[in-house]
Amino acid sequence: MELAFRKRIAMVKDPNRRKYALADRYIEVINEKLTGEVLLDEALKMINSTPERMSVGQWIDLMSGTFASLPYLLF
Repeated sequence: MELAFRKRIAMVKDPNRRKYALADRYIEVINEKLTGEVLLDEALKMINSTPERMSVGQWIDLMSGTFASLPYLLF
């Protein structure tokens, strides 16, 4: 949320995905400029370096280290 408030990330503006819940919509980096805060900068780098699009829910699972993120952590 903090990265979105700082206009660094946003949900992909795709009219076909509007029918999905917010947690299932994709995130994209809209401004690569670092914030100056270590945790936010690392999260921004991680989102920016991922070749495939991931949804809000997938990013939350991955960054919170829940069991659902295990397949992402094992590659």
